Parts: sequence; structure tokens; C-alpha cells
Amino acid sequence: MRIKNITGLFDEQNVLEKLTKLGDPLVLVSEHIDFSLFKDSILKFTGRTPDTEKPGKGRPSYDVVTMMKIIFLIIFQMQLNYYTFFKRIKF
Repeated sequence: MRIKNITGLFDEQNVLEKLTKLGDPLVLVSEHIDFSLFKDSILKFTGRTPDTEKPGKGRPSYDVVTMMKIIFLIIFQMQLNYYTFFKRIKF
């Protein structure tokens, strides 16, 4: 008999606390950058309006601020990988 993975009441909070203690880059960046300031510019650039952000039929779209944070973290991680790669290779 397999035991299913049962999450506890505070599991998510404990994971977030551990990430913060280990130096979560998003927490550090969010202290200095207010990502919500870019929401209107991103909506204008993508041609979306705040009215289309409201859930209608089907799966609601992701928040544009959340998507921007994800893209920021991807670029940040890529830069760290390049830095590490070229740091190991000495020309």
C-alpha cells in the first residue's frame, strides 16, 4: 500500500521560509523593485486591458506581473550560468 503525499497546513509557509533563509533572489529583488509599477506598461505593450484580466470563460490568464517576475528570474539564472561558465574557463 502506497502512502500518498499529504501536505500539511504549514508546508508551503515552511518551504518559503527555507528559501528565504537560503537567499531567494526574488525576495531580494522584490525589496528593491516594485514590479507592480510595470503592470500598465506591460498591458499596453501586449494589447491587453485590465478588463481582459478579469476571469471569464475558460482558464484565467496569468497575472502579467507574475509572468514578468518569472522572465526576470530566468534571465538572472542565465547570467549566473554564463558567469560561472566563463569564470571556470581561463583564457
